[in-house]
Amino acid sequence: MRITDLFEEITEYHQWQDNLETGHHLLTGLNGSSKTVMLAELFLEKKQTQIVVTDDLYHAQRLVDDLTNLVDENSVYLFPVDEMIAEEIATSSPDFQSQRVRAL
Repeated sequence: MRITDLFEEITEYHQWQDNLETGHHLLTGLNGSSKTVMLAELFLEKKQTQIVVTDDLYHAQRLVDDLTNLVDENSVYLFPVDEMIAEEIATSSPDFQSQRVRAL
C-alpha cells in the first residue's frame, strides 16, 4: 500500500477530483505533507500536467523537494520567481533563469 492510497478512502477527495475538469481550483485546509501527498496522488491518477502556484519561493522549493520523493523527479519542475519585480530586473539569478527555461 502506498501512502497516496489513503486519499482513496476520503469522500471529499473524490468529490473534489470529480470537479477538476471545470477549470481553476483553490485548495485550502491541508497542512504539512498532506498537501504534497494529495498533489502526488492527483498527478499519479490523472497522468496529466498540473500547475501548482505557491505563495512564495520558499514554499515552492519545499513542495518540489517533497513531491520528488513521491513521483518521478523528471516530472516535477520549479519555475522560480523572485518575490520582488525590481529585484528580478536588477539581479536575476542565472540558476533561476535556467530553471525557468527547463520548466517551460
